[in-house]
Amino acid sequence: MSERREVRSARWAVGAVGGLGIFLAAMAQGRDLQSLTCPALALAASTVLPACLYGLFWSRYNRTGLLWTVYGGVLCTTVLYVCSLSFSGTPTSLLPEHDFHLIGLQPTAVMAIPTGFLLGWVGSAVGRRAQPAEGSGADLRWRERVLVGAREE
Repeated sequence: MSERREVRSARWAVGAVGGLGIFLAAMAQGRDLQSLTCPALALAASTVLPACLYGLFWSRYNRTGLLWTVYGGVLCTTVLYVCSLSFSGTPTSLLPEHDFHLIGLQPTAVMAIPTGFLLGWVGSAVGRRAQPAEGSGADLRWRERVLVGAREE
């Protein structure tokens, strides 16, 4: 992709995320914000924390593990949130008039964070078979690109 096209894509993505944020903020007006901050922190802790720690301190962490950590953490946190007391069932939940919770926890991060770490480990083990040998040129280029943000020429 050319640099101009990357900038255009980034602008569209920022606009879409900003628009979604404004829409959600308007819909949440007058509601308890704790029911929205808890899943946001759980989402960050179950995706970003394992990815950063594994990427910095575990040399066998690979692209497959990263993808499993991020996508699996997002999916797990979202499902746990919708099934928890933070979403429905209490006066302080996002939907207090409904009661369809399946999990009796409000802070779902207790289950989502270990799941993010587990998915990173399993994904790295699965992806290891398809990856080139450790220390090869492709592996070093991938590490540099992920950790430093270097552009591939």
